[in-house]
Amino acid sequence: MKEAHLTVRVPDAVAAHLDERAEALGVPRSQVVREAVTLYLGGGSSDAVGRPVTARALAHRWQTLPWLTEPERRTFVELIAESRADRTVPNDPWA
Repeated sequence: MKEAHLTVRVPDAVAAHLDERAEALGVPRSQVVREAVTLYLGGGSSDAVGRPVTARALAHRWQTLPWLTEPERRTFVELIAESRADRTVPNDPWA
């Protein structure tokens, strides 16, 4: 597939955020931009050249995702427990 070369200007803050995201994912920032533009234009989930993302690529990305800190994890668990305790069981419409 032939690719077009584009030059994009963004504010320094956006470039810094882009660099952080690319580093966190372990990919070049051009890949982050390609994927962001693809998603923005409604192309769904795809890799850098527009093909559907493979299980292998997703497995690689999973390993590079940031994990919750221990306090964040505890808070998350508590919020889930609270939401379960607060929910009401709907009446059985078939009873």
